Amino acid sequence: MRAALILLGLGLALREVTPAAPVLGALESFNRHFSYYETPNEIALTITDTLTVTDADGDNINGGTVVVATYEAGDTLVVTDTTVSGVTNTYSAGTLTLSGSANAADYQTVLRSVKYFRPDTWGFEDNPNTHSKTFTFEVTDVNAETATSVNRQFTIETAYFICTDVDPCTRTLN
Repeated sequence: MRAALILLGLGLALREVTPAAPVLGALESFNRHFSYYETPNEIALTITDTLTVTDADGDNINGGTVVVATYEAGDTLVVTDTTVSGVTNTYSAGTLTLSGSANAADYQTVLRSVKYFRPDTWGFEDNPNTHSKTFTFEVTDVNAETATSVNRQFTIETAYFICTDVDPCTRTLN
């Protein structure tokens, strides 16, 4: 617990201030459905465009994670916005770990820039394959208070067709 001094009349009073945990919010609630009908290639998808990170008592965020809860070998998470100073990242086996003290807005920028990459190891075929991916976000502030985690679900359908300039393949988002 932190304490704050408050001047009351001629005396001083000591009041306990309960630190607030950070809050993750505004994450898209709908399941993103991607259909890939193209020559086998790497899949690269932005996980969220709307996630917000706040901390009511203004504490800096000290770290966080993005986890592929449905991890398969080959799944990779990458931070694509490297303009935020003070936040570093490492990735291993489905977990992207963020560290470093920065304000909530900076962590929000970093988390919104995380992309999911998947090389062509699913085997694009004539018959579509469906893959579900769940991504879990979490952050912790400098007082070791952790936000309630939030999840984002993707459904990725893959199929193989030959794409040409005359007959281009399409990517659809529902």
